[in-house]
Amino acid sequence: MIEYDLQVYVNAFFILMISSITAFILVARKIDSDEIPIISLRYFNLYFILGVVGWIGLWLKEVTNISDDLAISVVFYILVSYFLLLAIAEWAGKVSYRKVISILHVAIILSSFLVDNDAHRIIFLAAYTVVIYPVIFYMSFKRARERQNIGNAIISAAALLVIVIVPLQVYGILIIKDPGLAYGISLIGSSTGFVLVGIGFLTSVMVAEHKKLTQLALYDPLTGLYNRRGMDITLTVSLASTNRSGECFSAINIDIDYFKKVNDTYGHDGGDFVLQKIAGVLLDNSRTGDVCSRLGGEEFVIVLPKTTSEIAIKIAERIRENIELLEMAYDNRIIKITSSFGVATHCGDVDIDYLLKDADKALYAAKSEGRNRVCVTVNDEG
Repeated sequence: MIEYDLQVYVNAFFILMISSITAFILVARKIDSDEIPIISLRYFNLYFILGVVGWIGLWLKEVTNISDDLAISVVFYILVSYFLLLAIAEWAGKVSYRKVISILHVAIILSSFLVDNDAHRIIFLAAYTVVIYPVIFYMSFKRARERQNIGNAIISAAALLVIVIVPLQVYGILIIKDPGLAYGISLIGSSTGFVLVGIGFLTSVMVAEHKKLTQLALYDPLTGLYNRRGMDITLTVSLASTNRSGECFSAINIDIDYFKKVNDTYGHDGGDFVLQKIAGVLLDNSRTGDVCSRLGGEEFVIVLPKTTSEIAIKIAERIRENIELLEMAYDNRIIKITSSFGVATHCGDVDIDYLLKDADKALYAAKSEGRNRVCVTVNDEG
């Protein structure tokens, strides 16, 4: 029997566990399943609930002085870790690993019952941790780098903390031969890791929601191009640099010719399909630093920092030709369209609103002259 005094510790962390699961439940209702798979949410839910149940058990044991069976605690720890591993694997898209993870854990739990004393059980638990938690760390850390989400980084830090605790556990068992100390270290590591996972999970959700709101605020949801606000924010630095150096800024306004006929013939879904294809052409023919935006309806604009009128005209003409040659297969039919272009160039102290107004004037001229052409307005004096 291992004796340890955890009354204050258990009470404090019990409150933290309840707070974590309550916060998780509140946030989980708002989670977009596209960001976190439903099955992953379920595994996280089981992980948190089992964790709270475990802490309730510890708390009741301390209050009632009921003797503790470490074998049950080992199985409980393995189950909690199992659901965390499944949640992280599903979140990382490693769906095919589910069956392997499950079979492996059934074998591990059955093996744990063959361990005959508490000291060996703690060593068994340490060995399990060294095998499983590096996998959790790797998947969480990789996702944190891919998604630039600090929440996943916190989860990977939690896994790393649990791993670091292992040498201290082994030290308590093999060096100073104090199983109680080793078990206490194990509880400190796993409970702190549990809290960090909760914080990391909630943080990752909030970061994802923030990115989603930013996406809606700055980007056109249909085409993925910038909207006007996103374009203005993106161009702030380029405008400041250009105004200091006196270089030229160009803009290309683009309007799809007779787009209403597309909507009338193919429906609004067909029209949306065409807009997405045109957005792809604009991106494919733009350079690094050029800013492509959809202003609304069938009107687009490309702003080209540090670009002369001659270069802007060449880019506009290339895009016009590519759109004219584009054959878009939709609903067993081929859609072909043309577009009109207005190019404007300002040099020196550039005001983006005036630049776009001049590009719009050039676009109006292109449409007045018969469409499917590039017209130009040049203002070299700024």
